[in-house]
Amino acid sequence: MPRPASGASARKQPRLPSEMDETRTQSAPAEKQPALETKAETWKERHARHRRRVRLYLWSFALVGLIVILSALVAANTRAVRLDWVVGSIRASLIWIILASAIFGWLAGLVTGIVFRHHTRPFE
Repeated sequence: MPRPASGASARKQPRLPSEMDETRTQSAPAEKQPALETKAETWKERHARHRRRVRLYLWSFALVGLIVILSALVAANTRAVRLDWVVGSIRASLIWIILASAIFGWLAGLVTGIVFRHHTRPFE
């Protein structure tokens, strides 16, 4: 297989406007797309779609609000505090202590829910 020549002769030369017109007229005519049959949306479907959209916007605004609140929480609690344990103490940023305790509480709630659900199931 021969290698293409390198250099200026191998580069594509820009087409002249007259050559562009020839290529346009030689191309196959565009096929017409079949008309898509669209079914009219019922009253219930339209309201369901609007309810989903409103729910999506509410979740979006709630997420943005949560991010703003967390940013304010981080900005207000950046100082280091002393955390005393039974066997010693450490210094940590207050925001890390708050976030760690929130995650620990969330995980404890999940585990508690799983345990209670397991123990309160009817016998099969």
